[in-house]
Amino acid sequence: MLNKIFHQSIRTEIMAIIFANEDTSFKMLKDSLKVTFGNLFIHLEKLEKAGYIKSSKQVKNSRSYTTYNLTERGILEFYNYMSEVEKIINTVKEIKNLK
Repeated sequence: MLNKIFHQSIRTEIMAIIFANEDTSFKMLKDSLKVTFGNLFIHLEKLEKAGYIKSSKQVKNSRSYTTYNLTERGILEFYNYMSEVEKIINTVKEIKNLK
């Protein structure tokens, strides 16, 4: 069964970006996804409350910024989610080849 938290396109993309980039900044996510500050914040909050990502606040050059990383649970659940998606894709390919 597909993870309902990940099964929302922006959250899937957020997880993929953070998976590929350690210490992903809020700005990088916002620029990559082309979403509003509020929209991104809500999705990040859902992922963090579920225990899939963790945020860290840092100060650099007198400016505060937030970075995100996947938790161990987040990595495991994201792998499981992607595996389920892959199974669905393979099933569709098999069905298409049978016709």
